[in-house]
This record gives sequence, structure tokens and C-alpha cells, in this order.
Amino acid sequence: VRTGMVTVSDGKSKPVPMRLHLSMEVLKLQREDLE
Repeated sequence: VRTGMVTVSDGKSKPVPMRLHLSMEVLKLQREDLE
């Protein structure tokens, strides 16, 4: 997971939910690439 792109925090919103969401997106993309 590219944590550099994932940790996009403006200081107000919590970065954790965003990080989790993007992680799921990355896993989905990787899974499609494997097929």
C-alpha cells in the first residue's frame, strides 16, 4: 500500500477511515490485475 498517497490529512478529518478505504481500493485493483 502506498502510504505516501494514502495519508492525505487536512488536520480536521481523521486519516484512518480514508486510509482503510484506499487500502481496500488498492487490494481490489491488485486482485483484478492478478486475474
